[in-house]
Amino acid sequence: MPAGKQAVSITLPTQTGSPSSAGRIHVFAIATNGTRVPTTALTATAGARLSGTAGEEVSGTLATATGGTIGTGTTTATVNWGDGSPLEEATVTVTDGTATVTGAHTYATAGSREAVVTVDDGTGSASVRTPVEIAAAPVWTPTLTTSAGSGVRPRATVHVTGAGFAAGETVTVTVDGEGTGTTAVVAADGSVAFDVTAPGRPGSHSVSAIGDRSATLATVAFQVVVPGNGGGNGGGQRRRLRERGAATAAATATAAAPATGGPGHGGGHGSWAPEFRLLAEAGTEGTVVGYSGSRFAPNERVTLTLHSKPLALGTVTANADGVLSGTFTVPSAARPGAHEVQARGATSAVTVSAAFRVLARPAADAGRAPAEPGRWGGLASTGSDVDPARWGLVAGALVLLGAGITATAAVVRRRRSRLG
Repeated sequence: MPAGKQAVSITLPTQTGSPSSAGRIHVFAIATNGTRVPTTALTATAGARLSGTAGEEVSGTLATATGGTIGTGTTTATVNWGDGSPLEEATVTVTDGTATVTGAHTYATAGSREAVVTVDDGTGSASVRTPVEIAAAPVWTPTLTTSAGSGVRPRATVHVTGAGFAAGETVTVTVDGEGTGTTAVVAADGSVAFDVTAPGRPGSHSVSAIGDRSATLATVAFQVVVPGNGGGNGGGQRRRLRERGAATAAATATAAAPATGGPGHGGGHGSWAPEFRLLAEAGTEGTVVGYSGSRFAPNERVTLTLHSKPLALGTVTANADGVLSGTFTVPSAARPGAHEVQARGATSAVTVSAAFRVLARPAADAGRAPAEPGRWGGLASTGSDVDPARWGLVAGALVLLGAGITATAAVVRRRRSRLG
C-alpha cells in the first residue's frame, strides 16, 4: 500500500454460480500496514477460600482473569458450586484489563467443596477451582420465661424474657397460636424481652416466639386466674360435699369464704377448685388419719390445720397434677367434739375443709386400741362388759327378794307356834 495511504473499505465482486452445482469463488482481501500486535492468552486465577455456615448465604470473589480479549470484548463467567445445584451465572466486573468474578450461594449442609469457575472472553475460556469450607449450622435451643408466676388477671400485661436465640435476629410473638403483631430484636448474647396481653379467658395459655434465623419455636405456659366473688347470692357460705361408705367417710369441700347469709361461692382464685377428703370421720387423740386431695395448683405447698382452735397438722406438697395424699395424727391437745380439718394452698390461696369429730378417750381400758375411729372396744375396769347401772338394779332386786323370804319365814313360825 502506497505510503500515506490506508485501507478504508474492501469491496468484493459479486460472484456467479450456485453453491450446489457450479460452485462459487470466495475471494478474501486483507489490507495491512505491516504492523503486528501480539496477543496474550486468557488466564484465570482462583479466589481465596470461601467460608460460611450451612443454611446461610456465603459470598465473595471466586476468580480473576486477564489476557485474551478482556477489556475489548464481552467477558462472561459460570460457576459450579460443587453441591449438586444447577450451574449458575456469575457476576463479572472488568477494570483495567482485569475481570473479577463474584458470586453468592447457600449450602444446605456442612462440608469442604470446590467451586469450579469458568471465564469466557468470546474467543477462549479458562477454568479454576476455588475452595469452599462450610461449617455445621448451630443448634438453637431458645427458651422463654414469663412474669406470670402462679397466675395473672385477665387482660393483664405479661412480661416475657427469652434466651438462646440467634444474635440479631427478629422474633415473632404469638399467644395461644394467634398472632399478636409483636416482634422483637434479639441482643448480641441471644437474649430478648417483650410484653404481651393476657387473654380474657381464665385457664392455661401459652406465649411463643420464633426467630427468622434460628427458626426454632420457644413456648412457655402461664395461667390466667380470676378472684372468687366471695359474696355469692346473699353473702357466701362454705360448701361441703360428703360421701360416706361402709368403712370410710369422705368429705369434699370447695373454697372457704366468710359466711354471713345464704348460699354463695368461695373466695380465692376461680381457676383452682381443690377438693379434700378424710379417710375417717372421727377418732381419739393419737389416731392416725389418712387424707387425699386433688385439683390443687401444681407443686404447691398445702398446710393442714385442725379447727376451731387452730392446731397445726403439718404440710404436704401437691404433685405436678395438683394431687396430694398423706396422714396426720390427731393432736393430744384437741378437745373432744366437732371440728374440721382445713387445707390451704400457698399458690392457689384457696382453703378447703372436711368435717372431723374428736372422740373422748375412755377413762380406763384394757389396753386394746380402737377397732375403728370412734368405736372403742376396750373392757371396763371391772373386767366385765356389764353396765354398772344394771348391776345396781340387780342388787336392788336381790335385796327385795331377801326381805320377802324373811317375812314369809316369820309368818310360818307364828302359825306353828299357835298350833302347838
